[in-house]
Amino acid sequence: MDTALIGSLMKMIGGLLVITYKDYALKKGWPVGALFASDVSWLTFIGTLSILVGFVELFFLIKWYLAIISSLGVVAASSIIANIFKEKTQYVSILLLIASIVVYSILGASIIRV
Repeated sequence: MDTALIGSLMKMIGGLLVITYKDYALKKGWPVGALFASDVSWLTFIGTLSILVGFVELFFLIKWYLAIISSLGVVAASSIIANIFKEKTQYVSILLLIASIVVYSILGASIIRV
């Protein structure tokens, strides 16, 4: 599996977890941290942006229909992660976003094909 593909999937899973954690946690009765408490915050903006950028990367790295299938896998993976880690999902989502940025920074030169 290509490292750019792994980075894009991590970016999308982390972004989706960041966006959906507050509502999911309130429904389950889990605590919500200060970063996740507001509906409009810089973390929500970064989560939304990472989903969009990740999808565009997947769309151009692989075939378009595989990008849509991968997006469905991202939704499934994020719900599995939320159920496994419960209230620690806040930290996992931020770690996934940071890890995807690190992967992209380290391997960015190999991703861009000139």
